[in-house]
Amino acid sequence: ENPKKKRLSSRSPFLVDLVAENERIDEENKVRFREITRKQKALERKREKAKNDIILRALQEGNELDNLRMEKRKILDEEKRLKALIEIEKTNAHRKDDRQA
Repeated sequence: ENPKKKRLSSRSPFLVDLVAENERIDEENKVRFREITRKQKALERKREKAKNDIILRALQEGNELDNLRMEKRKILDEEKRLKALIEIEKTNAHRKDDRQA
């Protein structure tokens, strides 16, 4: 045969096994789809973990805030108690001074 004709016919679309070509394309698409799905699931897991971490941190900060409020209340109560004791001591001291006078 003519080399030019052979070369032209080797590039002919009619020589391609269309079924095999479709199967190859389908398989490539399946692999690509699986990879995209895997990446999306991984991203969703990462996003969900970040969201949960934020919620847990907020809850812990809420607990810390409650603890700080209770501690502040205790400090204020203790300050009131100490001020009352100081006033009692002052009153007792004045009474003692008045008795001595």
